[in-house]
Amino acid sequence: MRIDYTLLKHISLDPKNKTKDAFDDSIALSSCLKLFSNIIFEFQSLKLNEIALFVNSMNHWITNKTYLTNTKYKPGTVIEYECGLNYQGELSYRHTGLVIEEFDKKIVVIPSSSTKSLIDKSSKKENGLWYYVLVGKKEGFDHDCVLILNDMKTISKKRVIASFNNITKGKDGLKIFDTIKLEILRHYFPKQILEKENIIKDLSDQNNKIKNLNEQLQKDVYEKSEKIKKLYWILNNKDRRIKYNLSQLQIHIANYGCTYYNGI
Repeated sequence: MRIDYTLLKHISLDPKNKTKDAFDDSIALSSCLKLFSNIIFEFQSLKLNEIALFVNSMNHWITNKTYLTNTKYKPGTVIEYECGLNYQGELSYRHTGLVIEEFDKKIVVIPSSSTKSLIDKSSKKENGLWYYVLVGKKEGFDHDCVLILNDMKTISKKRVIASFNNITKGKDGLKIFDTIKLEILRHYFPKQILEKENIIKDLSDQNNKIKNLNEQLQKDVYEKSEKIKKLYWILNNKDRRIKYNLSQLQIHIANYGCTYYNGI
């Protein structure tokens, strides 16, 4: 049945309707009944499992949309969450995901899938896609699956159904977690990453130049130090020889003076 979206838009934008009950307007009531009719009609073409997923998703929204939660989900936490109703090509219903960041009442999550066709396209495979990252028990998951990096999304904590372990507590899990964040930065913000990498390269080149200059200075200082030591040794020897000659001269003068006196 056809629903008049234009009229519904006007109803949704009218500030007065924020204080009215849902069925105070015949257009809204009529549209709601038409929606239910369309859902029932659509159910006839769905498989039983999707109807079960649909009902679960809608019921989760009804019971949790205003639910207050102060639960913390640290980055690296594996969760199960409700994606809701989405379009073809987007993830729908319940999925397992990995928390990348937490912001007050929201979290950034990357969904996962154990579908074989996606695993076969993972980045570890030949000609694999960068946004399918294969993980398993080694990284802290309970089975092999792919994290779908190009489906990263910020969601309300109210969508979370359950939370499990945190993969960053393990060495391999922490390594893949850091790799994932780096891959996201490289592909979501390539220009900014390139700029930062160029800055790092320039700083590294400058550091190498300073290091080479320092080594050359140390070499020059060492060579000059050796020359100074050699000059000091020469001067010291000359000083000793001069002192010796002076002492011999004094002795000779003293002896010559005595001989001259005795002759007189």
